[in-house]
Amino acid sequence: MDTSMLRCSMTTHGYKKLRSPVANDIQQVQQQLRITMNFDIIYDALIAPILRYPILVYWIASYKLNIENNVIGNTLLIYSLLVNLFLKLNNRLKTSGPWTPIGNIPNATCVLTGGSKGLGKCILENLIAQFPNLTIIMVDVVYPEFKHKRIHFYHTDLSKPDEVEALLDIIKEKYGQIDLLINCAGTRLKYAGLAATNKDEIKDLFQVNVFSPVRLIQELAPRDTTKQFYLVNVGSVLGIFAPAKISSYAGTKSALRAFHESWTYELQAEGYESIRTLLVIPGQLNSSLFQGFEPPRQFFAPVVDCDKLARKIVKSCKIGLRGEICAPNYAYILNVVASMPYTIFYIARRLIKMDTCLPTEGD
Repeated sequence: MDTSMLRCSMTTHGYKKLRSPVANDIQQVQQQLRITMNFDIIYDALIAPILRYPILVYWIASYKLNIENNVIGNTLLIYSLLVNLFLKLNNRLKTSGPWTPIGNIPNATCVLTGGSKGLGKCILENLIAQFPNLTIIMVDVVYPEFKHKRIHFYHTDLSKPDEVEALLDIIKEKYGQIDLLINCAGTRLKYAGLAATNKDEIKDLFQVNVFSPVRLIQELAPRDTTKQFYLVNVGSVLGIFAPAKISSYAGTKSALRAFHESWTYELQAEGYESIRTLLVIPGQLNSSLFQGFEPPRQFFAPVVDCDKLARKIVKSCKIGLRGEICAPNYAYILNVVASMPYTIFYIARRLIKMDTCLPTEGD
């Protein structure tokens, strides 16, 4: 027997055994860095301040390098002033008009769908914590783990129109005017091609994700232009940028988004200044709805923390903020990417691997 080969084999295997814990540690650190360090963190901490205040960067650079250019300095100063003036006016427009903060309304009432888990549960907990005078009508098919005397739970299957209509009758008769409606309930079908999707399941999916929220809005939004009302619809980035194997779910979110936009500007055209709307467009949440696969490109598209997003939503409810909340930041530019020429759109989809990341789920 060749002893040199034996020594080489023993050395090699021994090296692997000795190195494997270190390699595992390095791999875990790399994975943790991918999770904790992402484009959103870099953008919020570095890119956004530079875009808003480039004059500060110029002043620091000119001081350190002892270089001064009045043309560049004045241009950046004017740019910084204009950008911040626009952002201030934009925020003022989002909250313009008469408004009483939700926390200041005595005996305020909120209807929240899908509050038993995920984002809905986080919203529920934040609402209870921040608004001591708020009664929450929580609607779901799953009984909530989080209980409170101000939470009134109604077991309702939103895929069944009869149950939705019965719920609406109870709410209008027992509670009267609703001050806040948050349509957070949502579901999806199995990851599969359209040909393998049952038509009745598609119908039920649209009933839960689109038709039931629309019926709640129709019946609970006030007809009086002076009555205050705040609506939050939770959509999805998939309503803008739809990957393969989830066409039905993406279709529901696209429909809800279009409805939300049209109804919002219908209200403004008819003079409903006291009815405000907010559309939430999240990416993948750290909830159970989209478990079962590893999201690609997490540096640019990090998984969204439900509690962090819920705090933003509840803060918007407090001040009556109009517009959209997108998370992560890439969601803000999806409309631009989707309107690009086909070649650019095609390359973008291939680069982010959105059409190959989802598994095919069986029965």
